[in-house]
Amino acid sequence: MLILQFNRLLLLFTLTYYLGLVSLLAQSNNEKPVISELIMKIGEKRYALGNNLISYNGDKYLAFEYTEGDEVVEVKMYLYAVNNVKSLELVKSNDYAVVDSLLNFNDQYYAFKIKFNNLSQSDYLNFTFKVFNEDGDEYYQRINLFPFTQTAVTFIPQGEELYVGEVKTFELLTNNIQNINTKAILTEGEEINYWLSQRGGKLMLHVIPSEPGKKTLNLKIRVLKPFLNEDGEPTYELPVITRKFTIKESRLTFLDLDNNDIILDENTQLTGIEIQIENNPKLKLGKTYRIEAQEERGGALVAEIFTRSSLSNNRVLCWLRVYAYHRIGDGYLYIKDGDEAQFITNFRIGHKTKITKVSILRSGEEWTDNLSIYPGELIDVRVEGVALDKANLRFAGLYKLLTDSAQSNDHRQVFTLSIPITISKRRIYLTDHGEQTPFSLVVKEFQKPMPLDFVKINYGEGARPITEFDGPVLYNKNIQDVIISFDASLLDRAEKLHGKQYLSIDIQVTGNRRELIDLKTINDVVICPAETSYRFPFYAKNDCNRENITLNNYIRRKTHELYEWSKIELTVRHRKDKYSDQGYIQKFELILARRSSFDIDISFPAGLLIQKAGEEDIGSFSGISIAAIAQFKFYKPKSIAQLRPYRIGAGFLAINSFNFNDDADRDLALVVLGSVYPIKREDSKLNFPLHVGAGFLMGDQKWFYLVGPGIKIRF
Repeated sequence: MLILQFNRLLLLFTLTYYLGLVSLLAQSNNEKPVISELIMKIGEKRYALGNNLISYNGDKYLAFEYTEGDEVVEVKMYLYAVNNVKSLELVKSNDYAVVDSLLNFNDQYYAFKIKFNNLSQSDYLNFTFKVFNEDGDEYYQRINLFPFTQTAVTFIPQGEELYVGEVKTFELLTNNIQNINTKAILTEGEEINYWLSQRGGKLMLHVIPSEPGKKTLNLKIRVLKPFLNEDGEPTYELPVITRKFTIKESRLTFLDLDNNDIILDENTQLTGIEIQIENNPKLKLGKTYRIEAQEERGGALVAEIFTRSSLSNNRVLCWLRVYAYHRIGDGYLYIKDGDEAQFITNFRIGHKTKITKVSILRSGEEWTDNLSIYPGELIDVRVEGVALDKANLRFAGLYKLLTDSAQSNDHRQVFTLSIPITISKRRIYLTDHGEQTPFSLVVKEFQKPMPLDFVKINYGEGARPITEFDGPVLYNKNIQDVIISFDASLLDRAEKLHGKQYLSIDIQVTGNRRELIDLKTINDVVICPAETSYRFPFYAKNDCNRENITLNNYIRRKTHELYEWSKIELTVRHRKDKYSDQGYIQKFELILARRSSFDIDISFPAGLLIQKAGEEDIGSFSGISIAAIAQFKFYKPKSIAQLRPYRIGAGFLAINSFNFNDDADRDLALVVLGSVYPIKREDSKLNFPLHVGAGFLMGDQKWFYLVGPGIKIRF
């Protein structure tokens, strides 16, 4: 019974592993996974799909541990024994640099080496491979990567006394400062509130107590890349660090403002704004106080406050004018009567939010100022400006919005946007607190050249993709017409969009002597995706070609009027004026081939040996004769207009035609001849055939046989 239960558990584990592996390798186009194992070597450690596969947020990842952000990794990859793979290609990524390119080692395994670029700052890490199969298809397979690292933070405070309202800064010791999430967000509701920052390559802790007494600091630090806990689960929060502090009353009374975020502009500098400050018996009405950033005398003027009147809520109504920028993390602001500090306060004096630049980043490319986007894309958007930490930036209508907190600050915000494949808007505005900014993303339809397998040719044997023709087609029948059709369903497949295809078709018709018969170019060929495309409702269709192209409608001499060995050459290419990328070009050659041909041949046999029926002696060599023969010529199969050396025909032979002596044996005969031509070229001006045949002499009324050479002259 125990063995049976063990076998069941083993079977369940095996099924779970393979299901996870298939899930990791599964692609949106439902292609069969080809990668059976992938092994990463980092230093002396190895990580493999078979041993280090984890599940996180419903997806499967290959987990690996790193210590340096720019680790160098050797990768080996094995394919399933049964596969249809012709070759693989590692897709470029900004997350790593290729040190050694992907190589196939004797069809046993693939290997490559890469160097990561700051693992702690890389999101959505993966290896994406472009697969080319034996059928000529191509698709992508991705292996998601999950880097984790051990991050340690130590806090050794200098002293245990703090003062209410005073910001105290401590240095934290860590082995991986790049992995600490130091976004400057002040905690709320803690006995001692705090925030983290980086300064000069050091990790700094800023604490600000609000109440006196024995208080506990509960320091919770989040990391950008997790570590694995005892259960092997990813964890993004380090163990809580607790420290006890004695909080004393402030040495100077802290006065709180009702508005802690002031914008420095012409209005707040000259006219000032109305604020309420906490009341205090020492605070005099009708008096102007200086506000400086230092307690000592001689400090620079940061702001001025003029006390106007007391309010019933224990506050004083004031005018506040600001003259310099200040961040809360920079320390207290001192309210002074002359040069003597009377109170302390703290508030932010910053810029008004202003956006100066918006850029877009696509996988494998560089940042660009071109704000054109395409349906179904996943892009990073970088917004640059001032006071962006106070902004509430949104892209109208885009709900899948992720904010990269590691790269965001008051001068820069980075977002990851997923553009819906069915998006109907043509422009997506960037808004701040609901107000439209001057910047927007322009939604454009894909207009990428795709392989020309959607172009089909039918010359009488059914429509076939033009890409299937590797060379000239020799066709032994009459060509009634050539039809060019287009399979629009191939343009937009699943989520792989190409958009409208702009083509030109060059038509060239030449005769059997290579003379030009016709030359034509069709420039306005526009093929639109079929109704199965997600984007079909949004394409402009006024210029789309809906009918097939019939070649006879464009050429003067129709295809069924062409002589043998005439050639029709079609060149289909993407129009250069419509694409920024290099388009595709495909040629198709159709030759009107024949197995044989029939014509009248005039030659001058000479030196013929003639054996007449009933005579034992062979006659002497004849003089120059004239032969007019209706004969068949035969062509080599799978060759273009190349004759076989022999011909067969029947006609008339005028024997000794040029011998005008009275005793000349002249005669006219009906003959059947077989001829062998040593020079095989049909356009040869001079040839020396060898004739063998039989016939009937009209003068002697006798049958005869003959053999001998001849001379053929072509004019």
